[in-house]
Amino acid sequence: METLYTLRASLSSRIYMNIYRIPAVNSIIAMNTELTQEDFTRAIKVQFTEEHDFRNIAIARDMIVQFVYPLEGNETVVGLDYTTIPDQIESVEKAIQQNELVIAGPVALVQGGEGIIARNPIYVSNPVTGEDILWGLSSSVLYADSLFNAAGIVPEVDGLLIAIRGKDALGPDGDVFMGDPSVFESSPLQQNIELPYGSWQIAAVPAGGWLAETIFLLHYCGPTILA
Repeated sequence: METLYTLRASLSSRIYMNIYRIPAVNSIIAMNTELTQEDFTRAIKVQFTEEHDFRNIAIARDMIVQFVYPLEGNETVVGLDYTTIPDQIESVEKAIQQNELVIAGPVALVQGGEGIIARNPIYVSNPVTGEDILWGLSSSVLYADSLFNAAGIVPEVDGLLIAIRGKDALGPDGDVFMGDPSVFESSPLQQNIELPYGSWQIAAVPAGGWLAETIFLLHYCGPTILA
């Protein structure tokens, strides 16, 4: 169904439209490893003037958040120790182990609500050896609702029931996090949404069920449509 392909492409485009900005965050740290919150705010504000779905961007060193943008409304994030949050530490460690951007969630946020978190390790050059060493990581939080709504993803679209699974980028092994889980149990059409690491799966079935869809096609299009 063309609608499913369109939704998959729209969501994939929206995801990458957001996360392509994240490497700029790492560059800010690499240029000044001793920056302050004021420095960070001034530098990062320039990067996020255009349309996006970010709620906030936090920078952690040694697993403890030191900076966040915007600071207003996210003060509780500063000082957060990722090792004390069981449902987030796994994605933190995975990003470091894989040495690439890893998407986690949707997860419940400390500030309230749900978000999708893009974590990216930050490496800086050792001034003595010249080798790259792990400095910390960035955690960029996207509003889940904003991301899906902007991509046109809702539980029912054009007579189709839509669902997405793959929480924490686990593809078919991940939990359903948008739509009715029964969609994946009803012989759905499926498309993969490739992420920087891992994937999601988006699926669709006719809202009236496959039997009703078949009857409609036979009545209006004739048997050749099913050949």
